[in-house]
Amino acid sequence: MAFALSRWQLEQHVECWFAVFEFEQRAYEHEQQSGLRPRSFQTFNVRRERFKDLSPVLKRDKGAFSSPMAKKCNKPGPADQSRASRPLITFAPKESRMKRYSNIYPKIYDFESLLIAYNNAKKLKRFRNEILRFTDRLEENLIIIQNELIWKTYEQSQYREFFVNEPKKRLIMALPFRDRVVQWSIYQNLSSMLERKYISDSFACRKGKGVHQALQWLWNLLGSIPNSKDWYCLKLDIHKYFYRVNHSILLSIYEKHFPDKDLLWLLGKIITANDGNLGLVDGSVDYETRTCGVGMAVGNLVSQMSANVYLNELDQFAKRDLGIRHYARYMDDVLCLSPNKRELHEWRLAMQEFVETRLALRTNSKTQVRPVSQGIDWVGYRTWPSMIRLRKSSAKRLKRRLKSLRRMFIEGSITFRDFDNSFQSYMGMMKHCTDDALKESVCEMIGGKL
Repeated sequence: MAFALSRWQLEQHVECWFAVFEFEQRAYEHEQQSGLRPRSFQTFNVRRERFKDLSPVLKRDKGAFSSPMAKKCNKPGPADQSRASRPLITFAPKESRMKRYSNIYPKIYDFESLLIAYNNAKKLKRFRNEILRFTDRLEENLIIIQNELIWKTYEQSQYREFFVNEPKKRLIMALPFRDRVVQWSIYQNLSSMLERKYISDSFACRKGKGVHQALQWLWNLLGSIPNSKDWYCLKLDIHKYFYRVNHSILLSIYEKHFPDKDLLWLLGKIITANDGNLGLVDGSVDYETRTCGVGMAVGNLVSQMSANVYLNELDQFAKRDLGIRHYARYMDDVLCLSPNKRELHEWRLAMQEFVETRLALRTNSKTQVRPVSQGIDWVGYRTWPSMIRLRKSSAKRLKRRLKSLRRMFIEGSITFRDFDNSFQSYMGMMKHCTDDALKESVCEMIGGKL
């Protein structure tokens, strides 16, 4: 049985559609005038064409509809204004319309999430005494962590500090296993959300990215540019980056993405641990003298994540505001390429000002503009349009390390399996080089003297 609309029902239907059409059209025009990216108006026009023949049905009297129900609802006051004179909804700027995530904290202390974090934290380390003791009372330990997070009694443990000298002297801060479980839970719940905010050409501490992906990006770029040897590159490096990150700025960036007070409380506990005395005095390399309010622990999972979050602000500035097309970053090493040397110097000044004023950092002497023909020293390799070589300092360090391993093997302090594993890992580094001279010299050195 066919269903027939009464005139009054049809009038109400048409009135509703025209109200929608009017608002959508005015919103579209407002976005155009405001310089925002306008939404597509094609679908609106299609729907309007469907009902245009029924327009005589729509009769207005001072902005009020002519239907009985509309007249009944008409009241004096602001509601009696015509729609043409009613104020539009104000659309927020693009920056403030950024997607924000809330109510994340319960996911972090969820027991299943903590269990997954435990499995991630123990990978390749499950036979260490600390982890074995934790595993022996696994359920109890995870419930204790869960309760501390629920009731906000969690306090991060003190760092165990030690130095590494390769490739350069660095202060490493290691945490007890229970704290690494907490950090893994934070990381696995936030990383996927943060991934959507990063640019594609940021290569450090991200799934599917890394040194070799960054090297491949540069190699492909140089190969795709005609006469790339005539181009110039800007290499920008942050001075003592991990030790100079400002805690207040970092937490404000997190707050911009995650308006979750409980989550911000936990991140604040970790970022400002050790009373915030994690940074170095500006211009100093004295690890004994610390300063408060700056610095992140090297070797800390949340620190790695925060390092990307912090300099993502620079990435967005470079790509959106400066419009740099050939831009990439590996942690605090920024690379820009252009055929215009003057343009690169302008970008350098703009990014240095942004780093100093917005991020409270400063660049070091490595920041410079050089011809591509001299080779681009980045991510441990030196790259030309025609070849890739291992950085000289890296090659010397590799040979020195292999000589040491060879001597230890001859003395019997390590097994052949240990030696071969290390040797194969170094060969994996060299396989990305197009110059075979280093590979041949290393193989000859090892094979000839064992």
